[in-house]
Amino acid sequence: MTKPALIHVSADFPDSTGQQKTPVIARLVEAVSGDFEQQVYSLNRTTPLLSSWPWPKPGVHFHDERDGLCCVLYDAPPRGIHHRRQLRALGEALAERIGAGARPDLIIGHKLTVEGIAVARAAHLLGVPYALSIQGNTDAKILAARPDLRAEFAQIFHEAAVAFPFAPWALARVEAVLGQRSGRTVLLPCLTEHDSITPPEPGSGLVSAFHLHNYRLKNLPRLASAVDLAQQSEPGLKLTLYGGGDEPTLEQVRGYCGQAIGLGGHLPGAE
Repeated sequence: MTKPALIHVSADFPDSTGQQKTPVIARLVEAVSGDFEQQVYSLNRTTPLLSSWPWPKPGVHFHDERDGLCCVLYDAPPRGIHHRRQLRALGEALAERIGAGARPDLIIGHKLTVEGIAVARAAHLLGVPYALSIQGNTDAKILAARPDLRAEFAQIFHEAAVAFPFAPWALARVEAVLGQRSGRTVLLPCLTEHDSITPPEPGSGLVSAFHLHNYRLKNLPRLASAVDLAQQSEPGLKLTLYGGGDEPTLEQVRGYCGQAIGLGGHLPGAE
């Protein structure tokens, strides 16, 4: 029996241009590898010459294709300049590339507000259904920043064959702006290396883990203040923060941590 064919389009997939990208989508692809034929297009935005920003060309380049993974470079100015135009051009290039072979059963865009624009365009040109994953912070931030694209995002959101929110609050945030979906919606939490909860060990202390580049997003200043406050009633309280980062980032993080929080360095997720 032939397996259904899926195409994943994601800007968050480790590839030859960015090995440090989050492994969340890669874990999902691996988890369903026995049930589907899969092809991944890993997106990487490249900044064109400043002189072209008023009207950049829709440059899209496919390279380093192997083992079901194709690295894609597409030109787009920073800060969302020509966001819709460049991503629709990317969708047209994807449709041409995909259409040269066997047509997939489903194309999945792994964010509504970025990949969703390209995937909706490609799926329309190919005449195949598409799905979306809904990622909380990025999708909420872009929805808030681009009210001019709200009608476009709403159409993409509501016409998707299925939506996969990573968390209930992510779906709620999107529906508050774009309206409630009537189509199929399936909660799909991020996969981790371990599927069982490890019981706490008394006296082992508390830990938090994230890439230190995201220390503002993770609200490290407030976390450090909370630890200082908690130590007034629990003097033995310990918190260790695991995560990697470059030296300028580490310097900023150390300034917030002080004596209250220890830094454990980078550890692979499985550890």
